[in-house]
Amino acid sequence: PLRVVGQDGKPDYLVGIIHDITERKQREAERERLIDQIQQNLERTQALYRLSDALATATEPQATFKMVLHEYLQLLNLKRGAIMLLDQAGEYNQIAALYVDGQAIVADIRLPIKEDPIAQRLQFNPKPLVITDGYRHPLHKPELNPVLNEVMLFIPLIIQSKMGGMIVAGSAEADYTFAESDIALGETIADQLSIWLENRQLLAEAGVLALAGGAFGLLVASG
Repeated sequence: PLRVVGQDGKPDYLVGIIHDITERKQREAERERLIDQIQQNLERTQALYRLSDALATATEPQATFKMVLHEYLQLLNLKRGAIMLLDQAGEYNQIAALYVDGQAIVADIRLPIKEDPIAQRLQFNPKPLVITDGYRHPLHKPELNPVLNEVMLFIPLIIQSKMGGMIVAGSAEADYTFAESDIALGETIADQLSIWLENRQLLAEAGVLALAGGAFGLLVASG
């Protein structure tokens, strides 16, 4: 404070020095962003290791699908999603795991492929698909979706070079955005799950062949 007359005890002027700390604040914000990104990457890497270890010993399908979906939704901080598998005839997508508002739901739901434009699109173009307006998007039929969301991400499961199902994650918030890293993470998880499914399919086929070979051997021996 600067007093010129000072009769009333109040300053007549205020002299100050201003130091612009905008650049410092920007550096601090960028450092915090990088720290958060590193932490997120670490959490996602750890989750992928957990999934890999779990899938290496997993034998029960329903528990496996539930575990994979739960991990992915947690990493995205979402509470809604599903894993859907194509039946052997290629006519229906069957709900294998379903989360609604953070809770695992048991649902016996089959969605016909011929009535589902999204499933058809993934069959012909097996790449991640983001739906940004779940109520009005031309590919999306709300009546076929067990959990209607404003924004949805569909990631195909490729099994023996064919679309064998999908992982679905969704948000009820219209302004939610799936980052490229979210999609890449989903693709990595889908690859791990696809390999697990392929291995189970190959083991099942090998078991059938072994049984058939054993039956043939018995027939030859008895003949």
